[in-house]
Amino acid sequence: MVIEIKGAAFVNKGAQLMLKALITKRELFSDDSIFVMHMMSGSFSDRNSYRLGHLAWLHTWNYLPAATLTDTFFSYFPRKLRKKYNIWLKNEVKWVLDISGFIYSDDFGSKPSSRMADYYRQLRKAGARIIIMPQAMGPFEKPNVRESVLKIIDAAELIFIRDDISFGHVTELAGHLEKIIYAPDFTLSLMGKENEKYNDLKDRVCIIPNEKLFRSHTIDKNKYIGLINSIILFCSKKKARPFLLLHEYNKDNSLLESLKGKIDMSLDIISESDPLVLKGIIGSSKLVISSRYHGLINALYQSVPVIATGWSHKYEALMNEYDLGDYMISDYDPRSISHMMTDLFDTIMSDTITKRISLENARREKRLNEMWKQITTVMQT
Repeated sequence: MVIEIKGAAFVNKGAQLMLKALITKRELFSDDSIFVMHMMSGSFSDRNSYRLGHLAWLHTWNYLPAATLTDTFFSYFPRKLRKKYNIWLKNEVKWVLDISGFIYSDDFGSKPSSRMADYYRQLRKAGARIIIMPQAMGPFEKPNVRESVLKIIDAAELIFIRDDISFGHVTELAGHLEKIIYAPDFTLSLMGKENEKYNDLKDRVCIIPNEKLFRSHTIDKNKYIGLINSIILFCSKKKARPFLLLHEYNKDNSLLESLKGKIDMSLDIISESDPLVLKGIIGSSKLVISSRYHGLINALYQSVPVIATGWSHKYEALMNEYDLGDYMISDYDPRSISHMMTDLFDTIMSDTITKRISLENARREKRLNEMWKQITTVMQT
């Protein structure tokens, strides 16, 4: 049985972590299951390293003819030969597990939603079935996006939504359907790995940047520079040592290049290819200040206190679910970040928040167990 994993990646560490979390659940699927990813997702070597097959298709929003040509080209090869090299066609896919994270929204324009609506229509026509794994969705104010997302919802067997705001957007669009279900981010079960070369980072303040803050026009660079420098100043007064951790090297490193001379670039800048080692670094931190969703998730799932900055509703929703809305930066006032950090450097307050986080994680673990049961039940029918 060929199962396509849609929306995973190898450069973005959040997407890679979701891929790894899904693969650890192989035992829930039939013994003959073959997980595949399309040929634009990483290299052949990347996919081979995760024991993934190669789907002769390209999920490129701008070059649909190239995707069709790829499928046509490989269709001329005998199945026996393709199977030898673990190459599969679109019409051989029986299930799709969509772990996109956040793509079906006005924020990304109409192309991703419309292309996936058309792709899922083709798959359903060929007999495949689709499960949308936990992700953020919406808003859907643009008519083309609304129409396409409705088609995606119609095509899917199950749709798991990972936050209340997204759930509101989806149910406002499609109604309260039984197949639309709340389930949190599913990387909870993954344990971070320790690496001796990062021992010096333990109990320090971890800052995780995100260039999307600027591309989305959430904040201008001057305010972000002020935020980073306020964090550095506070840590200096407390004799704490902050460091920068990159979740998507190319994009976030370019961001740091543009900030040279404006922030204290003597900060340690850490880039780690293994998402579990990256999670281990976050788990050993005293405090995490993140503009990346999975930077926050990695911290919260290890009961590490967080302060969030964000460019979409998914950040606010996550912080509210943990009853940490007071630690969501909105005004970028240096006094606000100083007040938040004062709270989290206080042992009593920090312990209280850690207990609060742990209680929410227990609730999430229970809900995720239910989710996996629902998925296996549907896939066995």
